[in-house]
Amino acid sequence: MSNTELAKQPTREHAARRVTPRVDIFENEQEYLLLADVPGVSAETLHVQFEPPELVIEGDRNADDGQPVRYARAFQVGERIDPEGITAELKHGVLRLQLAKSKASQPRRIEVKAPA
Repeated sequence: MSNTELAKQPTREHAARRVTPRVDIFENEQEYLLLADVPGVSAETLHVQFEPPELVIEGDRNADDGQPVRYARAFQVGERIDPEGITAELKHGVLRLQLAKSKASQPRRIEVKAPA
């Protein structure tokens, strides 16, 4: 390996430590609610991407010792999510994701008719 190739290799000192954020998931008839703990991550370094069937959360921050930390987590959500009904808010180190269910996946009441 040449010196140029060595220079391109990430060192332990510069490699980001990967952390899987803790996530609480709640569900009701209209949506899923995900609350992800991402302390120290700013909205500018937080990325949420939905590409069916996967939802990906990634965010970066520096640890107290200056070492970069990367939060990363992915969820398989299938076709149950309405892509236009996703909202995200970051407040006090908690990412709040609201994922609206698609109309097809929401329960619906079926009227039962009796013969006359």
